[in-house]
Amino acid sequence: MDKVTIHLALVDDWELSGNGTGDIRELQFEPMRRLVSIYNRLGIRGSFNAEVMQQLNFRQHQQDYPKLKELADEWDDLLCDTLSQGHDIQLHVHPQWYKAGYDGQWHLTSDWSILNYPRATALELLSSCKTYLETLLRKVKPDYKCVSFRSGA
Repeated sequence: MDKVTIHLALVDDWELSGNGTGDIRELQFEPMRRLVSIYNRLGIRGSFNAEVMQQLNFRQHQQDYPKLKELADEWDDLLCDTLSQGHDIQLHVHPQWYKAGYDGQWHLTSDWSILNYPRATALELLSSCKTYLETLLRKVKPDYKCVSFRSGA
């Protein structure tokens, strides 16, 4: 019998709930750490699609809400650590985070589909997210490039 090779892509969306609710450590950080641990034990490399619009908003509001800075720093550290272990990190964008408000809870009032944004706005959203991700991850892997994008909605 001929040997069969199976190629499998293990990808994971990495985000808070679509309306901005949920515990980021419970929904993002801990599951990612568990998956990375399992993948490492099995010799598997995964690809994680990180929701960067969410991160940009954490950074935007971190001065007024120090807890957001702590979480944003942990987000950055976890992505860098995951990449350093040989896993892939790519871009995931939910545009409802565009111009999100925060007063102790998130207020996401923008459209959920990037297709409903003017072309220039959509390109700016994607560009700013890609730039953030590449700047962050090049600290770990200087030749890192964001080469894929997974859209929300």
